[in-house]
Amino acid sequence: MARGRWLAVLALCLWPCFSRAAVPEEIAPVLQVLDRFMFAGKEGDAARGAQLLDMYETSPKKAEREIDAFFKRNSEIFRAYVSISNDLYGYEFTERGFRGRNVELEGGVDTEVDFGTEFSARLVFRDQRWRIISLEID
Repeated sequence: MARGRWLAVLALCLWPCFSRAAVPEEIAPVLQVLDRFMFAGKEGDAARGAQLLDMYETSPKKAEREIDAFFKRNSEIFRAYVSISNDLYGYEFTERGFRGRNVELEGGVDTEVDFGTEFSARLVFRDQRWRIISLEID
């Protein structure tokens, strides 16, 4: 995601650290979905993680296999995971994105041991809940 495209809440970039209470109301449910996904990875629960994906509705078994592989590839990060919301760089909502309202965001992943890990994600709001379209952890 190009940082020049962000249209929402650039003030977050200026905050060195903030708690969940300081997260803007509109982005809190998105971060909760990502947090649940990360904890599913920490616990090695690919079935629970897959249920948070947009593709789960069309291919549950494939989603679960892909998430299991994703959790294994990033096992060091998932084992040390603490929080995804401590360091949010920015986000952008798109009203007419892929299959409905989308949000793209980037931020840091807080771990027990500082890996300096970051994430970028895209989620869609469908059937009254946020679902993960993509998640990259660097």
